[in-house]
Amino acid sequence: MEKEIILKIEKMTCVMCAANVEHALKKVDGVISATVNFANNNAVIVYNDDKVTVLKLKTAVKKAGYKAVDLNDREESSKLETAKLIITCSVALILLAVMILNMIFKSGFFLSPLIHPIFYVILQIVLSTVAAVCGYEMYIRGFKNLFALKPNMYSLVAVSTTAAYIYSMYSAIMVFKGNIDYVNNLYFESVAVIIALIMLGKFLEHSSLKKTNKAVEKLVNLMPKEAIRITVDGKEEVVSVKDLLPGDIILLKPGNSVCVDGVVVEGESAVNESMLTGESIPSDKKPGLKLFAGTINLNGTLKFKATKVGEETVLSEIIKTVENAQNTKAPIAKLADKVAAKFTPAVIIIALISACVWWIIKDFDFALTVFVSVLVIACPCSLGLATPTAIIVASGKGASMGILYKNAESIQKLAGVNTVVFDKTGTLTTGKLAIKKILPLNGFDEKQLLQIVATVESLSDHPISKAIVEYNKAPLLKADNFEYFSGSGIKAQIDGKTVITGKPSMIANINDYEQQLKDMESAGNSVIAVEIDNVLAGLISLSDTIKEGAPALIDDLKKMGIKTVMLSGDGENSVKNVAAQLKIDEYYFRVTPFDKFEIINKIKQSGKTVMVGDGINDASALAGADIGIGFSDGTDISIEAAEIVIMNNNIKNIENAIALSRFSMRVIKQNLFWAFFYNIICLTFASGIFYSLVHFLINPMIGSLAMAFSSVSVVSNALRINTFKEKNIK
Repeated sequence: MEKEIILKIEKMTCVMCAANVEHALKKVDGVISATVNFANNNAVIVYNDDKVTVLKLKTAVKKAGYKAVDLNDREESSKLETAKLIITCSVALILLAVMILNMIFKSGFFLSPLIHPIFYVILQIVLSTVAAVCGYEMYIRGFKNLFALKPNMYSLVAVSTTAAYIYSMYSAIMVFKGNIDYVNNLYFESVAVIIALIMLGKFLEHSSLKKTNKAVEKLVNLMPKEAIRITVDGKEEVVSVKDLLPGDIILLKPGNSVCVDGVVVEGESAVNESMLTGESIPSDKKPGLKLFAGTINLNGTLKFKATKVGEETVLSEIIKTVENAQNTKAPIAKLADKVAAKFTPAVIIIALISACVWWIIKDFDFALTVFVSVLVIACPCSLGLATPTAIIVASGKGASMGILYKNAESIQKLAGVNTVVFDKTGTLTTGKLAIKKILPLNGFDEKQLLQIVATVESLSDHPISKAIVEYNKAPLLKADNFEYFSGSGIKAQIDGKTVITGKPSMIANINDYEQQLKDMESAGNSVIAVEIDNVLAGLISLSDTIKEGAPALIDDLKKMGIKTVMLSGDGENSVKNVAAQLKIDEYYFRVTPFDKFEIINKIKQSGKTVMVGDGINDASALAGADIGIGFSDGTDISIEAAEIVIMNNNIKNIENAIALSRFSMRVIKQNLFWAFFYNIICLTFASGIFYSLVHFLINPMIGSLAMAFSSVSVVSNALRINTFKEKNIK
């Protein structure tokens, strides 16, 4: 039988690692397809369980040099790995300090090789060996890939440091034999520095990627674990949601989440469906209307018949959409890995050819020096550090500005966007209703009208009621005989008068004021009518309010050459009104979560797209877009689904996030250019091409210094990101 499984792949360091794992999985008999995504470390495998087991799949990954675990498993940060990093960096710093002090004080330094050559050599051997032991995994993976004819960055590191170590050991033996001149041919510190910088770079890169997305887990948690089922004889029993079947009658109490999709058979209540529809106003439910899993019952008690259970519910389909979107490979070029992939075998070939030529022309010692110099000086540390160091600095800078980047890819992807898609409610608007206009009629006073309406509405917890009560400043009156009409309005007695507030359609003589009603509704407002003793006392309009900073954000995005789009589950008038106020380029109304996902896919065909949302209904769109941005005051689902979170909830920080990403990518490209340029120039001199002209050959010591300098220069350039000036977002 054909099955699909998602495994978490650990210990991957680059896209070439992902390619190696993917290749290893596809070779397993019974595997139909395998896709490994380096961005989230997931391997999506479709296989025939009659031919292959999950254990065999994990074994294939292990043989490739990596580790496969179940999706929900997490590898805890190892204290041993941290200790090895600290030890290696400490060793490298000690060796560099000794080397620099020797250069400054020369024979005056107590660790000078001229004074205590044997002790100096032993110290270097011990410390460099400690560093090599700490980085042993680098050698295992590097040589393994090299022997498999799939060299990566670790392959060149392994070859160069091994060659450097062996050559240094040869020189050390010569020193022990009494040939003190060979003390100048030691470069054990190069081994330690190379290992330390690579380990540090990968540690920084891993730190920026380790925050895995838990959106699916959050979606699953929306589903309650238990439900109250009504038996055939009318009794209540608590059962597991997994045991529910279509046709079961379920009791839903106020404040509880709907466990499965169904249809109301008894009772009336308001249900918060914002996680599915995006509507800011709860949906009133009565017999015959649908309920969806994951939505929340607000006030009344309901009985409903289950229609869809398990993976058939709307919520489960949203979960599947998020999973599919997250496991799709993003079309992002890992430039450093691509360059290193071609650069590594080229350097090895250059080193071998140069050594052979000089062995013929000159002698073995000179040839060996050329060979080691080429490998050491061409170690792609700067190429490896160019991206992660800039990403880490950018992440830190973003955090200080209230922008949280969850992974390195989010910065790179955000820099190239040309379209920003916004959810409306809670993103561009506050998501809170506010009174826009009070229109008293038939001689009623505005303050008197508001006081009466607020008194009646105070008996309800509906969002419209709360907005009216909050707006009223006068003391509430005494109300009796309260009666609630589900989906329509409220009726009560105040000072002997019958007051009805609610939808205009429930007022008998509303047609006499049709024009006033149309004028208020045309602006995208929700309108309630007030009737006192069969007389229309007035109309009150309410609407969502635009977030502070939203108009300026849209204007600035357009100046940056970015198109703006708005998606909403609200009605046409409401969406059209907000779009007009903000001057949105394109908008869609009454869209479902699945519609949002489809619209995002269509927009992506014309470029890179950013989705900005804060609701559960935005989860699939956030995951499906090239990059998702959420807010810390949004739902847990939107926060987890988004790759970037605006921590201070200021919408203007979206502009800062894009600008910071663009600046960071310029720095990364500069790093990669200079790292590659450095290698080309230094390789030319290290290989001895110009030796016959200038009689100058870069020895391994100078090569290691040049290599270290290239890494320092890359890091220094990355630190320029801290000078980024954020735009005033007040």
